[in-house]
Amino acid sequence: RQEDNTATTIAKDDTIATTSRTTVPAAGTLATTTPSPLATDTIFRFDVQVCLKCDSCGYTRTKEEMYRHLSLDVGSSPPHNDKGTKLDQALEQFFTSEQRQLICEKCKVGTSATQTME
Repeated sequence: RQEDNTATTIAKDDTIATTSRTTVPAAGTLATTTPSPLATDTIFRFDVQVCLKCDSCGYTRTKEEMYRHLSLDVGSSPPHNDKGTKLDQALEQFFTSEQRQLICEKCKVGTSATQTME
């Protein structure tokens, strides 16, 4: 027989953590503690594919990064124009490809790469 219990605790820094405990008495008592995802993680979290492509040899390295917030420059321009809202423009600028100065891990000759995010 397996029992599931959920406990919520408040840490000294006022953060709230929810943990699940599973016990399996057949082989003795096994207690595992795994944090349950918080509502903020499921609502405000998103993953971005970051790709670096060597400008010399074309070698591509892709990595997934997790974000919980974005710092966007919305400026003080009028809220709407022919390019969309300030938020649309800020998101487009955030995800625009950029040049990075680095040494290619494959060819060792390339000194720059293009970074894209999707």
